[in-house]
Amino acid sequence: SVVWYPATGLVLALMLGVSPWYAFLVCFADALAGTLIYKQPIMSYSGTIGAAAVAAFYATAAYVLRGPLRIDLGLRRRRDVVLYVSVTTLAALASTAMGVVCLVEDQSIHWSERWQSGSLWFLVDEVGLLGVAPFLASRID
Repeated sequence: SVVWYPATGLVLALMLGVSPWYAFLVCFADALAGTLIYKQPIMSYSGTIGAAAVAAFYATAAYVLRGPLRIDLGLRRRRDVVLYVSVTTLAALASTAMGVVCLVEDQSIHWSERWQSGSLWFLVDEVGLLGVAPFLASRID
């Protein structure tokens, strides 16, 4: 999980700076990474539902930030920073919840490990979303 946070930041930066339609590529890459790195079967909850859900949550966040909320990707105003942090944190919480449920269903983790796994997942995603994505998105735009 430690090596995953730059990828989460890159994913959101790509969808923010270019287009939320990159969600399809993100879904494929997530499923492929689960198979190659974590040795999960491609036809698992994490490889199907989980990958699609993670991509959809972050694509929705990018769409909302680019469209209805119209934030400046340079985050030059306080309003933009607050909206960015709020929307991406909601997406990370939803992604974490779905990802942990998929890991439990795949029997990759025990039900008793859900809080520990969820805490780590959320923390790592937040590092990527708050520490990597804003800088990349402003450069891509």
